[in-house]
This record gives sequence, structure tokens and C-alpha cells, in this order.
Amino acid sequence: MSKPVRYHAELERDESGAWIASVRELPGCHTYGRSLAEVQRRLPEAVSLWVDEEEPHVNLAVVMDEGSHRALHRALDARSSAEALSGYALDETALTIRVLTQAGFSRRDCALLLGLSHQRVQQLSERDVDEAPLIAEGYLQELILEFQKQIADAATAGTHPSSEDADRHPLVAH
Repeated sequence: MSKPVRYHAELERDESGAWIASVRELPGCHTYGRSLAEVQRRLPEAVSLWVDEEEPHVNLAVVMDEGSHRALHRALDARSSAEALSGYALDETALTIRVLTQAGFSRRDCALLLGLSHQRVQQLSERDVDEAPLIAEGYLQELILEFQKQIADAATAGTHPSSEDADRHPLVAH
């Protein structure tokens, strides 16, 4: 089975605003469309008319000014970073739920502390999170003991949240 050939198309706007696509590896192979999506749909058909291939793979390169190019890449980088941080936040939240429940907090209490619904806490508590590095370092047990100590200290001393903690989260006291 041979590896699929990849073709490269450069997309530019013409004076009417339509997108014109030219396939670099196939001089004379062009197509057009009123939108990028339309050109993307038409390109495989245009290439297959030139080569004996049913579904050729075509990489697109949109020609744009430098400012637009930088803005596009900043947005794509930001989205990629946000997706990575979102996964990290989910893992951290799931681990925190595990720590809190092992320290005696109910799932509804965890929900209130974390600003989540109790249903979301239930979902995250079932999340498969790799806590091996934390357990290997004894960190998880350390966190549980710290939470239990804070609960005991707050119960005996009648501790109230500091104004800084209240600003950050009105329910969390240190």
C-alpha cells in the first residue's frame, strides 16, 4: 500500500473577493469559490481530475498580509494553550475533589467550595487522573492531613476567612 501523496494549494483572493486555489505540484490545476470552505470542498475534485486518485489530500495555505498572519497564529497559539490549561485545570480539580472527599467533605460541600454543581463534582470524581507522582511523593496524604488540620483549627479557634481570602473566594479560609 503506497503512502498518500500530499498536494499543496495556495489560496488567494482575486479582485472580486473570490478565493482562487492553485495546486503547487500540478501547474494549471486551479479551482475557486466564494468562501474558503467552498474551495476546500472543491480542491480534492480538481486534483482528482489531474491525477488518478479518488480522494487526494490537499494542504491549504491561505495568502494573507503579515498582520493577519500574526493575529491568526496568536489566536491559534492561545487556543492551544487554553486547551492544555483546561485539561490541567480538570485534573487539578479532580485531584482536589479526591483530597477533599478523603478529608471528610461531602461532594456537595466540594461543589460549593469549588463553585461547581454537585453533578459536575460527581463527574470529576470519576475522572481517571494520574495521581501516581503525587502518591509517590506522599503529597496526596500531606494534603489530606493539612485539610484535616485546618478543619480542626477552624473548629477550635472559630477562625474566619481573611479579607484577602474572602476576595479570592468567599468560602475559603486559610
